[in-house]
Amino acid sequence: MKKQYLFDYDYGKSNVTFEVDLNMFTNEHANATLNFFCWEYDKEENPVDAVMKKYALEAIQLATFRDLNLEGVVSVFEKHEGFCPVNGSYGITLKEVEMFEFDEDSFDVNISNI
Repeated sequence: MKKQYLFDYDYGKSNVTFEVDLNMFTNEHANATLNFFCWEYDKEENPVDAVMKKYALEAIQLATFRDLNLEGVVSVFEKHEGFCPVNGSYGITLKEVEMFEFDEDSFDVNISNI
């Protein structure tokens, strides 16, 4: 069985899409990743669903802070400690990633004389 995960960050400021083959990437794989990083997550949630949120955040951060396109992010995940590659070899395929777009109009600024 396959699932598609579409993550939208902050109303379209970034997004990422994964396809996951649950016959290859199992709950055991997901738990191993969650435990490797000692992440906080809802223990009642399906572990694959929980870990895919972590993959989504990591993919967006890589794309944004390293200025990487889809292929660049996939390449980094191939050697990214604690994560499975996202090239489909472990059942996770990164289909799309858009870097976060910072907007100076989104700043809340307080300026005061000191």
